[in-house]
Amino acid sequence: MIEQPGVQAEPVATATLPSVPVIPVRVDAPIPTRRWVWIASLTVAVLFAAGGFAILYNDDAGYQNLDRSLTNQNASLTGRNLILQGQLTTTQAGLADANTQL
Repeated sequence: MIEQPGVQAEPVATATLPSVPVIPVRVDAPIPTRRWVWIASLTVAVLFAAGGFAILYNDDAGYQNLDRSLTNQNASLTGRNLILQGQLTTTQAGLADANTQL
């Protein structure tokens, strides 16, 4: 601005923003107590469910082992029964032969 004699310069108006209250916020704000309770109860529920599944798995594995053992025992007894039936048939045939000779 060039000043001229006898002319006064008008003051420049500066815009001022209304002051807004600044609320300080902590960046590392602690987790509220209600959220801790929620996290703890969710963790307990997950661990409880996992424990239940582990018990069911072990129980099922035990029954499968028992079933396998009983199946093997049944097969063994069936084979032994067939052998004894063969021996019985042979013995009966021998006794029938001896009876006819008398």
